[in-house]
Formats: sequence, C-alpha cells, structure tokens
Amino acid sequence: MLTALGSLLFSSKGVMVKIAFAHGAAPLAVLGLRMAFALPIFMAIAWREDRVAVTPLPRMERLRAMGCGLIGYHLASWLDFEGLRLISVALERMVLYAYPTAVILISALVFKQRISRMTMAAMALAYVGVAVACGGEAHAGPGAWLGIVLVGASAGSYAVFIVASSRAMRALGSMRFMANAMCGACAAVLAHASLACSASDLRVDGTVWALGVALALLGTVAPALLCAEGLKRAGPQAFAVISSVGPVCTVALAWAFLDEQPRPVQLIGMALTMGACLALALTGSAPVKANASVPIEPDQPRESRRCATAASSPAANGASR
Repeated sequence: MLTALGSLLFSSKGVMVKIAFAHGAAPLAVLGLRMAFALPIFMAIAWREDRVAVTPLPRMERLRAMGCGLIGYHLASWLDFEGLRLISVALERMVLYAYPTAVILISALVFKQRISRMTMAAMALAYVGVAVACGGEAHAGPGAWLGIVLVGASAGSYAVFIVASSRAMRALGSMRFMANAMCGACAAVLAHASLACSASDLRVDGTVWALGVALALLGTVAPALLCAEGLKRAGPQAFAVISSVGPVCTVALAWAFLDEQPRPVQLIGMALTMGACLALALTGSAPVKANASVPIEPDQPRESRRCATAASSPAANGASR
C-alpha cells in the first residue's frame, strides 16, 4: 500500500509541472520553487540523522554526498523539466523508466561486469519500447526530438549518480545520504535559478506557487519516504512489481488532467519497456525505478550490489526523479 501510494504521488510530478507551464512558468522557475519548499524539510531530516548517528559525519563525506546530489537531483531534474516542455508526460515517464539499462552499461564499464545474454535481450527490448513510444510522438515536430534527447540525458545523468553514489551511500546510510544530497541539490538549483532566471521568469501567479508547494511535498518528500518504507517492508522484488504501476498512473493522470490521450503505438512501446525493465528487476539483473526521479533497489552481485544500496535511498525525480 505504501509503495503504491508513493508511486502514485511520484506519477503526479509531471502533470503538476505541465500545469505550471500552462500558467506561463519557466522550467527553472518551477524547479526552483519545488526545491525551495523542499529544502527546509531535507535540512531537518539531515539534522535528525546527524543527531541519531553513532559517529559524526566527516566534512568530506558530507561534501561528497552533496556533490552527488548535483548530478542526480540538480542536473537530472533540470534536464527533465526542460525536456518536459517539449514532450508529453507519458513519453517523458517512459524514457526515464528505462534508466536502469544505463546503470547496467555504466556498471559494466566501470566495474568490468559481464552482461548476460538474457540481460542484453531485455535491455534491447526496453530500448525498442522507448523507440516505439518516441515514434508515436514524432508528429509533434523537431521540438519533440529535442525533448526526448533532454529527458534521455536526464536519465543518463541519474544513472551516473546511482553508480557514483554507491560508496558514499554505503558509508552514510541511505536516509542520511539522501538528505545531504538533496540539500546540496536544492542549494544548487536555487543558485542556478537566481543567476539564470530573468525577473519576468520569477513573477508567477498564485497557482504556480501552490504547485511549487505540491511538487515539494506531494511530488518529492512524501513519496520518497513512502517508497523507502515500502521497500523496507515489501522487499525489492515485490517493490518492483508494485511500483511498476507508476507509468500507468502517469498516463491516467495526464489523460485526466492534461487531455494527453496516448496513441496506441505509445501504449505498445510502454508495454515493451515496462515488461523489459520489470523482467530485469525480477531476475536480479538490474535496478528498477519506480518513477522519473527516485532510486529503487538494484539487486546485483558484488560491485553492482553497491548500486542496490543506493536503491534504498528515497529522493526524486525524480529524477527525475
């Protein structure tokens, strides 16, 4: 129940962002509002984790966690929001959902892991599904392809974060790491917005402010904590199955609130990608993502199991995510 609720809340992120865009808000301004309201909460979580920790957190470890947050929660989120301007919510979710395949590829390069034929076949199927889904939106023009590239870059950035953060997460624990990483990301986003946003970008109406609060509380903090607790109670495989409702929820919410009716070819692509990523998770071949902005449990041997520790860290999308 906790996992399903967390996945549903994460699924609402793209819909709320699209509504904010419809009210004239710029992507970086929306992301800045989201992080501004989330920052005090993550600072409180970081303070609490420091209080209950057995050992104090070395300065370099804190800085390392915050640096990882710049990749996984600042860069990835910014690219995601920019891409979301140009493509539908459902397609954005589908591209992000395939990010575990990038984790496998990066892990194979960094840790010299061998990729089995079954895993390669599932990865190929996931990419075919993404390609089919993207082809279903080709009618939207060249801007759609730019959006796909931006969201794909977001997924790649998040995959780099998962691999790069494994050591720091093992040392600090998932919640302590997540809180410090999010604090670093929130601060970086606010600095980025203050430098890059014009005065007109920062003048938004009350609806956008309300959406910023909702994105922080309902689209970031609450689902992250719910998914973390759900993962702890259900275990990685059950978690993977339950959280796979995320993309379906995204399509339903986008259809209900944005009138984004998916084409049949996009639904076929979604089914292929979801099936492939779910198969990777259930066979222990890859990490699975419940949404576009949050790490979920990777379940791999030896070095890639270090990415599994990262999976138990809540945070998002995020991602994405």
